[in-house]
Formats: sequence, structure tokens, C-alpha cells
Amino acid sequence: MEKPKIYLVQSGLGKTYFCQQRPGWIDLDSGYLWHANIWNPDVLIALIDDYLNNGYKILLSADPETINAIQYANKYDSILIIGNSEMKEELLQRVRERDVTEQWAKEYTSIIDYWMAFYAQANMNTIILHKGQYLSDVLEEIDKA
Repeated sequence: MEKPKIYLVQSGLGKTYFCQQRPGWIDLDSGYLWHANIWNPDVLIALIDDYLNNGYKILLSADPETINAIQYANKYDSILIIGNSEMKEELLQRVRERDVTEQWAKEYTSIIDYWMAFYAQANMNTIILHKGQYLSDVLEEIDKA
């Protein structure tokens, strides 16, 4: 039996905007579980399963904890979508231009190098975006297939 597909997307690549423009896609941002101090991988997996069972295509934040939980569950065909190292400044600029708190922008700036190093070690199917490329460029192609 084929595993359902989910996409783990690096912050700053536009997953929220993408999902707002396309019915049937959901930005299941696992970050709120952290900020609410209720992080539990089982809760995340249950949410993913619920949305998949209701026909949604899922984009998740590609934070290391979420990636580890998804890999541990071993239930999904998960695809990591990240920007290459040349996109770092572009990603930081995209984050600064978004309607985010200054605190979140500072946090993102402080962790982007750690996350990029983590992604380089992740043993996953990975799609790498290049400077000037957007998430929609990749997901629209995948959606057609």
C-alpha cells in the first residue's frame, strides 16, 4: 500500500501563502504545538492523519523535531523542501517582509544555519529550491503528476 505524501517545508519558502491560495492544501504548522507547550509527536501524527483522511494535502514546518517525529512514525512518503545555501539571505529577507513578530524574525535568523546543517544530514527525499525559485514552482508540478 502506498504511503500518503506529506511535505516538510523550510520556513520562509511560502507554505502559508501557498495554502491560502489553493483549496485542498493545508499549512499544518507544528510550531504552534511548541509555543503552546503541548508538543507531543502523537498529537502531530493524529492531526496529520485526520487531515489526510479528509482529503487535504499537507505542508508542515520543517523544523528538526517535526522531521524526527515524521521519520519515527514511518507512515508517510515525506518530502523535504528546502532552499539551498545561496538562498539564505533571500529567505531572511522574505521573513523580514512578512507580517511576523520581530521576535520570530530574530529567532529565525538565529536558527537558520542550524536548520540548514540539519537538513544536509537528513536522510529524506529532498527537493532543493534555488535563488529566485518559489515553493509554488515545485508544488504545482508535483500536484499535476
